[in-house]
Amino acid sequence: MDQDGRIRRLRAELDAMRDPGLGYVRASLPRFDRLFGRDSLIVSWQRLEREPAIAVATLKLLASMQAAKDDAEHEEEPGKILHEWAPAPVPWVRWTFPYYGSVDATPLFVIVAAWTVARTGDQELKAALWPHVKAALGWIAQNMDADPRGLLTYDPRAKTTLLHQGWKDSGNLGPKPPVAIVEAQGYAFAAFLHAAEWAETIEPALADDWRARAGRVRDALEERFWMPGAEYYAMAVQGDGRQSDAGQGETSRPFVTESPVAKSVTSCPRAMSPSVSSETMNSIPRTCVAAPVSISVRTARFSSRQV
Repeated sequence: MDQDGRIRRLRAELDAMRDPGLGYVRASLPRFDRLFGRDSLIVSWQRLEREPAIAVATLKLLASMQAAKDDAEHEEEPGKILHEWAPAPVPWVRWTFPYYGSVDATPLFVIVAAWTVARTGDQELKAALWPHVKAALGWIAQNMDADPRGLLTYDPRAKTTLLHQGWKDSGNLGPKPPVAIVEAQGYAFAAFLHAAEWAETIEPALADDWRARAGRVRDALEERFWMPGAEYYAMAVQGDGRQSDAGQGETSRPFVTESPVAKSVTSCPRAMSPSVSSETMNSIPRTCVAAPVSISVRTARFSSRQV
């Protein structure tokens, strides 16, 4: 199959996965043919330059179901973005919807909201999403404040739930909750910085607070996750402080590969800003680009001068 044929096939597959009524992209077909916060947000982010309508539809739908109460059985806490939802019960799923057992969907929501508003310039969308962004960051901040190390963690509360609530969610991963996973710290860092830029003209006091929080996330990740002997970051840190290695010499994790993980600040002049033009983004080194891709964390560390 030539390149044009591959593109047509991928286009057809993406169209098939898009919900015909609500506009978001489902996680997969046929088994996961519904809304997953993390999955749908990452696809929205990846398609933002060419199809911003996917991100707009996804953000609006997730905002409409943002948690507003505390319900342990659904892992629901005010401000959280859902992990999974379907309009009707799914026979083989153990919980009812909406279900909020995800630590990373909430910061991803903030990141994608900031990039979508910058991409579209839609002021009505910006105003509509702002209270949801604040609520999401309120949950992130509360979660991190409750952790003595200042990390974004998950610790399941429901009787029927996912034991692990990140991208890798099988029950046999090894770390014991409460767990802080490395990519969630990167997402939180980026979420606070993007939202701080957004808040500058709306609520400057929040902008200052969020930038300070981003700096604390960066420092906590560097202190708690970096493994000097291996020269890469741990996959996760347990509540007792023990690091969990992925068990491979080259550890690749989905991460916010922006300036916070670039070796040199000068090599990523404006990569943290969602208002960067496409021409500028094309000139920025790959390790600086804000995109949900896998990298070898052996090659990247936070810069102590970045924030």
